[in-house]
Amino acid sequence: QAIYCKAQEIVWKHSEQFSQVVLRMGAFHTTCAFLAVIGKRFGEAGLHDLLVDSGVVGSSAVDSVLSGKHYNRAVRVHKLVFEALLRLKWHACESMLVDGEDEVRKDLHDLGGQLQILQQENNLLGAVDLVK
Repeated sequence: QAIYCKAQEIVWKHSEQFSQVVLRMGAFHTTCAFLAVIGKRFGEAGLHDLLVDSGVVGSSAVDSVLSGKHYNRAVRVHKLVFEALLRLKWHACESMLVDGEDEVRKDLHDLGGQLQILQQENNLLGAVDLVK
């Protein structure tokens, strides 16, 4: 990121010479920056305490994980948090089905039928591509 900043300063300083140059950070540094944004946004909203209290990350490493500096740990943590949120969402959906109305069940049944049709069509298209 530091090299990117220096290169961008050179491009700005000599804009006529480098008018056709477009600088981009690589995928790794872009991902690290994105992880840092997520950590900054949700770290103070309870993610910091959640990670430490659950034992996923130690108290000494949680700041570097949320700032995107420990890439492997940060990706693992974000995957775990994503999985936990999906499970909570799924449990809420299940409880809605148990307590929900018949109309919701009918809509979900219809949706399931449509998804099966789409899957079958996708399988047929894949088979046609294999023949070609």
